[in-house]
Amino acid sequence: MLVLVCFVATPMASASDRQIQGQVAGVEICIQQFCGQAIFVGTFQGTVDGRPAFGYWTAAVRHEDAPLPDEQGETLDIES
Repeated sequence: MLVLVCFVATPMASASDRQIQGQVAGVEICIQQFCGQAIFVGTFQGTVDGRPAFGYWTAAVRHEDAPLPDEQGETLDIES
């Protein structure tokens, strides 16, 4: 799975010792059966090294071709 997170108004420095806290939320905008992969978009809101940060993310994944889980704790494998 590929997840891209972009932080706005946060200067880039060494990426190794970042302290990131916050909340990630997202929605599926296109189902796999229609687009060939499940496409998700969302936002991050929180702090990076104690400074306010906001960003957008997107992910496109292919999962097992089976009924989607509808019970808490159920999962599907992501195809490579």
